[in-house]
Amino acid sequence: MTNPNFDKQDYKDIKALAKEDDVRFVVAGMAAVAYAKTTVGIGGRMIAVAVAYCAPEDDFKKKIGKYQALLKMYNHEYVQLPLAYEFDNDPFLLEDILTHMFDL
Repeated sequence: MTNPNFDKQDYKDIKALAKEDDVRFVVAGMAAVAYAKTTVGIGGRMIAVAVAYCAPEDDFKKKIGKYQALLKMYNHEYVQLPLAYEFDNDPFLLEDILTHMFDL
């Protein structure tokens, strides 16, 4: 059975774009979190965070979650958090922060 919300070619294209834009991912339970800096350079404090949750009755698929989170990121459906310092200097701490923030 195929997922009607998943387009394989679009996923490949958006993943390539995300790599260029330094979009990173973390899986938090049944959620996929995509995040990236909103501004480049000194003084930029914010990161954009887009989250795709999986319904409890559905099977979580990391690939589909990443795709949905990326779609939200590029459709400007994200929140901004002041975590750019961690993005640049302590990425493992940032992953822990986001995992605990979005794991239900």
